[in-house]
Amino acid sequence: MDEAHYKARIILRRTQRNTRGVAIGFDWEECVVEFPARLRDAEIVGIESADQPHVNISEFLDSSVDSLNLSFRARTVLATANIRTVAELARQQPYELFKVKGAGETVLRECARELKRHGLYLGMPLN
Repeated sequence: MDEAHYKARIILRRTQRNTRGVAIGFDWEECVVEFPARLRDAEIVGIESADQPHVNISEFLDSSVDSLNLSFRARTVLATANIRTVAELARQQPYELFKVKGAGETVLRECARELKRHGLYLGMPLN
């Protein structure tokens, strides 16, 4: 016996980037996805891109802050504060970054924005 199916219309937003990786706009696309009817009321709790390699979070946290899309000024501030890994940056309290020479609201916002792109935040309690 065939199971009934449920169709959902999904609108996808992709970020358009220039050759330097800077976001310059968005591209929208509509598609229809078919689910078994028993999943109709299920909640979407996460979406994983099939075309991008899966990144192990512990490997990412141990990676250099150079892997983040930060300005020269922000990188200089992090080097001055001796912050070398993404985990060290995420653990850093915002008020502690303000104490570093050259750090200001712009650098703080830039670091916070870049961490947020990866699901992290400043002052995050990491083991």
